[in-house]
Amino acid sequence: GLPADCTRREAAHVFRPFKGYEDLRVVLRDSKRGAGKLALCFVEFNSAEAAATAMETLQGYCFDQDTPQAPPLKLSFSR
Repeated sequence: GLPADCTRREAAHVFRPFKGYEDLRVVLRDSKRGAGKLALCFVEFNSAEAAATAMETLQGYCFDQDTPQAPPLKLSFSR
């Protein structure tokens, strides 16, 4: 759901308002579908409960409103 040109600052604006937010990092990877780069965002919260609240609230959020065909955010706990 993040555009490949997403910056750390842009992603932080989405997650920072949530209680328990601590930090995040954005990692660019090659897409497995061969369609360029894929931006992954790893967000740290001070508790699993705080992370779950942010995840439930932002699940399906449209990050890039200027690109209607952009996929929504798909959030999950890291493995």
